[in-house]
Amino acid sequence: PGRLAVASILMGFLFAFAFIAHMTDHQFSRLPSLLAVRVRRLERACCRSGKRIELMGGTFLYCAVLAQLVVFGWTSPLNIIAFSVLFLGDGLADPVGRTFGRGMQYRVGNFGTKSLPGNVACFAGGMAGSYMWGRLFLWAGHWGPPSAFDWDRYMSAAAMCSVAGSVGEALGPPEADNVTIMLFCNLFGYFLASSGYAPFLLTTLG
Repeated sequence: PGRLAVASILMGFLFAFAFIAHMTDHQFSRLPSLLAVRVRRLERACCRSGKRIELMGGTFLYCAVLAQLVVFGWTSPLNIIAFSVLFLGDGLADPVGRTFGRGMQYRVGNFGTKSLPGNVACFAGGMAGSYMWGRLFLWAGHWGPPSAFDWDRYMSAAAMCSVAGSVGEALGPPEADNVTIMLFCNLFGYFLASSGYAPFLLTTLG
């Protein structure tokens, strides 16, 4: 029930983004002033071009990916790692890349410009989140008794999945790198679990 409730909230955001993105100027003018201000702030925060239709790009995909991961992964170690790379890693990659990436930028095909400092920040954010949230979830009992959990193996798996997620961030287009990050990170995590290296990555006790 818990995972369905969280996923339902995220789906609500999807519907809200879709409505706002396709709202006409006439419809926007009829919004209450307080709500209109909130929508303008959302545009500035999430839309590089300043146009509402951009909400149907990366922002929409972001919530769609999260909703699916919550349903299928819930509190599994792999989900914690993947969320860490997406929330902290990808969140740090853009500002760090813009600030420190001058002269170390590159392009993959016709996709957006990325940078080596941004890639490193993506990895570092993923590792930091995996450690902090991992400790929290282990303490809360989601992964069984702490004494029976292989923490060193978890952190090594987190490092490899963070590298995979960073590669996904580097190769993905700006409006869809949320998808490539989660795809690369989760596929590598599934490989580690199915190979027997870290079979606990997919398990959760609640």
